[in-house]
Amino acid sequence: MYLDLGYSEHSSRPGQGNELQEFVDRNFLTQVVQKPTREGNTLDLVFTNVSRYVMEVEVSDTILSDHRLVEVRLGFNMVGNAIAKETSLDPYSFRAVDYHKANFEVMNLQLSEVNWEELWELCDNNLGEFLELMRLTVLQVTLLHSPPKEDKAAAISRRRRANRHINVMKRKRRKLNARLRALESANPGSGRLRDLKSEVALLCYTIQEGTLNKLDKREKRAVETIKDNPKYFFSYAKRLQKTKSTIPVLRDENGRLVEDPAIKAELLQTQYQKVFSNPKDANLEECMGNPGLPQGSNQDLHLATASGTLARGGSIIAMSPTK
Repeated sequence: MYLDLGYSEHSSRPGQGNELQEFVDRNFLTQVVQKPTREGNTLDLVFTNVSRYVMEVEVSDTILSDHRLVEVRLGFNMVGNAIAKETSLDPYSFRAVDYHKANFEVMNLQLSEVNWEELWELCDNNLGEFLELMRLTVLQVTLLHSPPKEDKAAAISRRRRANRHINVMKRKRRKLNARLRALESANPGSGRLRDLKSEVALLCYTIQEGTLNKLDKREKRAVETIKDNPKYFFSYAKRLQKTKSTIPVLRDENGRLVEDPAIKAELLQTQYQKVFSNPKDANLEECMGNPGLPQGSNQDLHLATASGTLARGGSIIAMSPTK
């Protein structure tokens, strides 16, 4: 990936912008400003390592400077995800237990042995009292066979301890890279360069192996948990997904970006109505009269029923010309 800085060639000015280009390549960044920001040159740059978050980039004139104003609209609200306030959690509630490690077999067995009719009689056939007694009974069984949730601070501390050796090697690699760049600038022919590059390569390999081992252990724990609780698969997969299934912004019929949830819902509803069609209402004669389709008579076509591609009760009808 090469930067478009408004010059005719990337290397037209030797020594100009080389460090910036190396920094961008090393960190896998993308430059999103594609229009000139001062005269014919793109001097004001915006870099990102997640280009899909950038929804729109506008460059406009301003009276405050000879540089044009650059506005970048992101696909999420940077101030909306504020840190949630700590709320006290009742240790004797359904929310206080870790269902991923619960013993559901024993819980189901104990609940199946409960004489619910007897409990109903104890409540004098009062529905409200019976529901409360049933809730307390299920809660008691749940607390007996489900471990409590791990404290957030303790979980963060545990993850840091598990990643400590990898973080130490990453810090050491950053220091060696800084020394390597400084030595290349001061003394390109130094014999120490080869030793530093070997140390960096060895650290990169060790970091890679440590990261793979950590992922393998996490996956094995997930497999063991899924054996006892199959529903854990969905939360585990959701935690590892790269792209969230959210719709940050949409464009209306005038080309404006819309963030309001109600307006976005209306736009999606309108779009779905435009593309919706009922297969039962399909008109074969009208479809064949469409100039965009191959013309021919009904005798020149046959329906591929034997191959299973024709589903009259479904939404797909496949036709192929006869020879």
